[in-house]
Amino acid sequence: HFLFASTAVVYGPTGPVQVDEEGLPHPEQSTIGGQVYGITKLACEGLGLLYQRRGLPVTIFRLHGIFSEGRLGQFGQMIGQALAGEPVKVIQQAGGEYAHLEDVLRGFLLAMDNPKAHGEVFNLAGSYTYSDLELARFIIEAAGSGSRLQPLDNPGQGMVSVSVEKIGNMLDWEP
Repeated sequence: HFLFASTAVVYGPTGPVQVDEEGLPHPEQSTIGGQVYGITKLACEGLGLLYQRRGLPVTIFRLHGIFSEGRLGQFGQMIGQALAGEPVKVIQQAGGEYAHLEDVLRGFLLAMDNPKAHGEVFNLAGSYTYSDLELARFIIEAAGSGSRLQPLDNPGQGMVSVSVEKIGNMLDWEP
């Protein structure tokens, strides 16, 4: 059983509209990875589903905003900036449903030995939608910092909001 870690970037920026796995992908509208990242992930999904039709069990996961104690990504940068009293740089259009790594791994494990997951595409994300601007404000407050926000403009790296209803219904997964 081949499990493929794809990305919600394949949807492109969705804005406040939550998309499910049937949503039309627009990776060319995202600037994450210079557009190449989402486009190549979507191409790999297509290859995986081709092999599924030829007999290899394949499950695709579209991941969004994965974090853990050792992997904070842009939030680690924001925390460092806030603790240093520096301006906290944040893309004002970005955000989505961030998920803890343990929740994501649990989704992979639930699919691993479950034939219902074969040939399926699942979104894996958190259950609450946050803008990165909201999270940056929270970080500054929690750090007790006098830092100010430095909003950056990048519409191609905007809000990506995905539904996890399908994996919840089919595999009894929840974040």
